[in-house]
Amino acid sequence: MGDDYDNDERAVSDLEDVHATLNEILSTLKSRSDFSALLWLAFLVFLLESWSGSKLDRWTDKVWYSSSYNIEFKSVTIEKRPRDCDFLFAPIGNKGCRYKKRTEVFGEEQRRALVHSVTVYWEKVEE
Repeated sequence: MGDDYDNDERAVSDLEDVHATLNEILSTLKSRSDFSALLWLAFLVFLLESWSGSKLDRWTDKVWYSSSYNIEFKSVTIEKRPRDCDFLFAPIGNKGCRYKKRTEVFGEEQRRALVHSVTVYWEKVEE
């Protein structure tokens, strides 16, 4: 009977050790997941901050304007957005300006005389 009691105590002790080890592993994983969540958040903020005027943005604009105005994809010109007003552009901080996307579309009469085209350009706006 005494051996069963010792085995029970040893089993409980072993289970407590396993439980403690699992808690350590979970706390380590939680801190890593918090750090990875922070990295993902920083990455998302970077993507959103740099989206306007990016290559992907210019490509989606070309698709949008070519389908909206029923013109060829190659007839849409998208200018690259200047970065000198960006918050993350050196020196880091607010520059007191921003760029607004503007569109120049030839009217019906101009379209008959010229090639159908759309030009998207950036206008600097001082704040």
